[in-house]
Amino acid sequence: MKFLLASVLLISCLSSISESAVVRIGANEFSLEEVTQLKDLMDEETIKMPCYSFVGTSTLCNNPALPEKFKPLCSKGDAPQIFCTLGQIAAYPYACEICSYSACAGCF
Repeated sequence: MKFLLASVLLISCLSSISESAVVRIGANEFSLEEVTQLKDLMDEETIKMPCYSFVGTSTLCNNPALPEKFKPLCSKGDAPQIFCTLGQIAAYPYACEICSYSACAGCF
């Protein structure tokens, strides 16, 4: 009985690790953990701006602390929209964790 209980706990722990949320915006895919790192690089005012007026891209792309995963986005024409959406997700990651944000996937 103890072996069965231990096996069930081990399997549930391993499955929860592999089921981390993935954020997909177009062809771009990031883990939720990577997206939440962006919040530290964006100020509160930038995150609250509407996406059509997002101007934080140049500041963000010139920041040496920007993770390598996001640097290819800087050269794309839709970078402001992508970074704005990522900033909104980073500000409220809990909605993504429960699969209510349309750009997120990976929940089972």
